[in-house]
Amino acid sequence: MQVKFWGTRGSIPVPGESTARYGGNTSCVEVRSAAGTTVIIDCGTGLRVLGQEWVSAKEKPKHAYILLSHTHWDHIQGLPFFLPLFMSGYEWDVYGPKGLSCSIKDTLSGQMQYSYFPVGMGHFTAVVRYHDLLEGVFYLNDIKVTVRYLNHTSLTCGFRLEADGCTVVYDCDHEPYGVEAAYGDNPLTEQDKEHAEFAKGADLLIHDAQYSEEEYAKKIGWGHSTAEYVCKIAQYAGAKKVALTHHEPARSDEAIEAHVRTIIDRFSPKMPEIEIFAAMEGQTIDLKSRDGQPASHHGKEISSATNTAAISVAHEQSILVYAADPNIVALFTNGARANNVLVAVVDTIQAIEEQIKSKKIALLIIEHNPPQQDAVNIVKLLQQTLGAEANSTPIVVVSAHKETLLTSREGISEYLTLPLSPAYVQTRILAWLLRISCRWQPAPFPENEKARLSALHGLNILDTEQEERFDRITRLATALFRVPVAMISLVDMDRQWFKSAQGIAVKETPRDISFCSHAVYENKTLVINDTTLDNRFADNHLVVAEPHVRFYAGAPLILKEGYCVGALCIADTRPRIFNANEVKALEDMRDMVVEELSHGKG
Repeated sequence: MQVKFWGTRGSIPVPGESTARYGGNTSCVEVRSAAGTTVIIDCGTGLRVLGQEWVSAKEKPKHAYILLSHTHWDHIQGLPFFLPLFMSGYEWDVYGPKGLSCSIKDTLSGQMQYSYFPVGMGHFTAVVRYHDLLEGVFYLNDIKVTVRYLNHTSLTCGFRLEADGCTVVYDCDHEPYGVEAAYGDNPLTEQDKEHAEFAKGADLLIHDAQYSEEEYAKKIGWGHSTAEYVCKIAQYAGAKKVALTHHEPARSDEAIEAHVRTIIDRFSPKMPEIEIFAAMEGQTIDLKSRDGQPASHHGKEISSATNTAAISVAHEQSILVYAADPNIVALFTNGARANNVLVAVVDTIQAIEEQIKSKKIALLIIEHNPPQQDAVNIVKLLQQTLGAEANSTPIVVVSAHKETLLTSREGISEYLTLPLSPAYVQTRILAWLLRISCRWQPAPFPENEKARLSALHGLNILDTEQEERFDRITRLATALFRVPVAMISLVDMDRQWFKSAQGIAVKETPRDISFCSHAVYENKTLVINDTTLDNRFADNHLVVAEPHVRFYAGAPLILKEGYCVGALCIADTRPRIFNANEVKALEDMRDMVVEELSHGKG
């Protein structure tokens, strides 16, 4: 992969003589895979310069992607000045974090309203599609993208990009979860270690390092990191290169160089295998594959319809607050209401138990103030009395005393210490609601995906006409199992195509919402008795919308060469119990389909 920095400054652009070397433009990074897939991460003012280069280049992709970490102004202010958006014949897919109240498109359109800018988004002549992101994994052609929420004052995504045997991690903007972790040799907290795990083995870690230790002491809660913290993250993660970025706007080139020299002198002896440098505008980095093998993943983008379902689920749930401190109660009550989410305040452990048993509790907030109220003991008690219900409820512990440390984190999702700003609390609540609400997972790609697709295409059956020899099997399946839907599904690179289908009118669906793609990945018969109880499917678009699938069973179509090309599947709009005899019957019918596939066209 090739990485190029177009903007490395934080907060506000500061062009001038004192910033000429490291750059005065705000955040913008370009990533290209060996296959030519182009991804732009963040759209600060550096995007304008990238756009000018793009227009003048002799060869440029007709289709590219934009990932927005968040929508603070310094990360989107280059978008209205990006010339390729105003050029016909090009396609752009824009991805960014969605809030509970508005989409990424709605947020971006705000800065291009006439009151602020004379040209609106309706003037784009390129094809522009917008996608709302949650935490998870999706694919941009040959690049695998993993999304994780960062610790910032607004909902912010970190990105892990993998292709060509290389990994680039982009974590900008992010603040340490534990304030002490920002300084010197202080150890990372458990939550900061989890953050480091996201960058595990990265060939290049691009990380917010806006503040020095002295600056951070006055900027706690502003949502940014120190270079000392970033180096500890890189060491824990085993990163190869570390690019310190989102430079403080008041820091000159000379100040950046002096600061980085101090950091290198301090940390290089501890981690000599890691290259540390300050990201520089115009800098290009070529990453080599560790194993010499290119990535073989191919896939389709996350469906925005699925995210819509997740938001609906989040609004239906409640937040529960158990705290004696009225300031904590007010802080989290207001934070929940700001996200249009119901909130309940309880004053006894018994009330917590009753609420969890009777309602959909999305998040439990517990004050930790021993010995009067020990959150660790409360969580243990809830686990004993509620069992799985307690374990499935995310618990956030809040304390007004930094010196009060938890003796255990078992069963606790997050630990926060006051003071906390209202905006920060709103953001953390929003992240948790979105994190837990999307109960839907696209199937991973099999390790032999390239050979599997070759075997599928070798059948020369995709997009062929309807044939009685296959329709006969799906009709028998609907009658034998008494279901309204039966299909012979062939799973292609980015779609599932139906050679035969009873009970549905469409000929294909996107692969990312396909049930059969899970059967292909597992390479064995998949039975889901009730989709609403399975975290892989509960919020799938095919479950929450037409045709409202509640039961699914799919037997994989495995060719004699060993490649799985699809599944014979049945579905129902009501939950079902599928016994062993029925599984065997479905697999027998599956064998009939495989035999027909091996015979070619009749």
